Amino acid sequence: MRYIPRMRTYRFLPALLLVVVSAVAAGAQQAPGTRGQYAVREPGSTVSIALQSTESGRVVITTTGSVDTVLAVYDRDRTLLAWNDDYNDLLTSQVILDIEGGQKYELAVHLYAPWATGSFGIEVSDLIDTSVDDFGGRDDPGSYTLGSTVPARMDYVGDVDAFAFVPEQTGVYRVETVGTLDTVMALLDAEGRVMFEADDTGKGLNPAIETELYAGRRYTVLVHAYDPWMTGRYELTSSLVQEGTRLQPATHSRDGDVYAVIVGAADYRGSGDLVGTLTDSYNMYRYVRYVLGAPAENVILLQDQLGRLDDTVSAGMVQDALSGLAARAGPRDQVIFYYSGHGDEREGVFYLSLPDGELSGPELAATIERIEAEKVLLIFDSCNAGGFGELLVNDRRSILSASGSDELSYVYEAGAASRTLGSVFTSWFADHLLYSGDDLTLEQAFNRTVDDLLSVQATQNPQLFTQRAEFRVR
Repeated sequence: MRYIPRMRTYRFLPALLLVVVSAVAAGAQQAPGTRGQYAVREPGSTVSIALQSTESGRVVITTTGSVDTVLAVYDRDRTLLAWNDDYNDLLTSQVILDIEGGQKYELAVHLYAPWATGSFGIEVSDLIDTSVDDFGGRDDPGSYTLGSTVPARMDYVGDVDAFAFVPEQTGVYRVETVGTLDTVMALLDAEGRVMFEADDTGKGLNPAIETELYAGRRYTVLVHAYDPWMTGRYELTSSLVQEGTRLQPATHSRDGDVYAVIVGAADYRGSGDLVGTLTDSYNMYRYVRYVLGAPAENVILLQDQLGRLDDTVSAGMVQDALSGLAARAGPRDQVIFYYSGHGDEREGVFYLSLPDGELSGPELAATIERIEAEKVLLIFDSCNAGGFGELLVNDRRSILSASGSDELSYVYEAGAASRTLGSVFTSWFADHLLYSGDDLTLEQAFNRTVDDLLSVQATQNPQLFTQRAEFRVR
């Protein structure tokens, strides 16, 4: 079994947005099919270049050179359209953008190190024809039948194929791509929530997802090339692995309702992306919805699918969701908050490190303090997670942390096909919540998960902070 720590260099979007454009390249303008050479001459400054085309289409914008760049693209109203840092594990940046003819865009480039200076280039590709597409996109998917094999193709740079289907019977299915093209796959539910995103979990460079699917529900598979420049052929195939469902609804009764905020922070714009948090968060969503029976309107799932700027999870989104929950949940209700993403500790203060900003322990505590429910469960799967337990535990709150306050938390590495690429802790913990056939207390689920981690020799120590002897989770 292979697993890797959730380590990253923290490069946050707010820092990029707060940079003042103080070094505009005089008269600099580029169009599709051009290259330009520029320099950051003053530390902390940003170079701004206009981009305009007479025709509409898709372009790929790439920085070149040896300096560490961060690239952002704005429209004429200064609305951020796209940004990137460290494309494909390099220090250069790249974005794929659909532009409108006659509209002006701004390319803003600064160096990651605020004290650095240096030269860089910008390459804007020729306009890319996106009119030919065999399986549509996320908003217009093609039709697919489970159990079949269909040929498909990445038709152009940045192409995303979408396949929609409705299972005729409930069961565990395996969906995967076949071929030599390096592809990445995501599975969405009927509401467009990301259930899983997988890379290199099948044969060779192909992704495979194996999970329970339910008869009569609509699902969508998205497939794109690992490198957006890649085009070529592949096949999508699927098979029924096991009939029926292992999902076991909880049997114990509750006095009130269940409310939850579930966060899966995945897209850190190439600097420490965490694909497994999508699996983590959706499994916890399944637990709250289908095991505990919480209605959809009581559950807020915050995720950010890789490569989609419009769904980036921010600190403000988490705070707003928790504030809304606090306004609705009463004393007799049960409240669950789950977080999977990066975490950090600086000078004794613990942070949830989100793709768009940070949320400190004291800020989180102030919001959670407004929740009146007598039964609150907080789960943190991140590095330094134990620090939140020490801060937040009281007689109403039970806290589960995937690691100690000074420890790393681990995720399964791409290619570890025996699991679903979630984090090491949540992948085991969620199994017990979803599939245990017996009544289960929080302490029992925790102890079973610790035993599971010992079986794979994971070097992290989950911690349970609770003052409740009987906290039932099933």
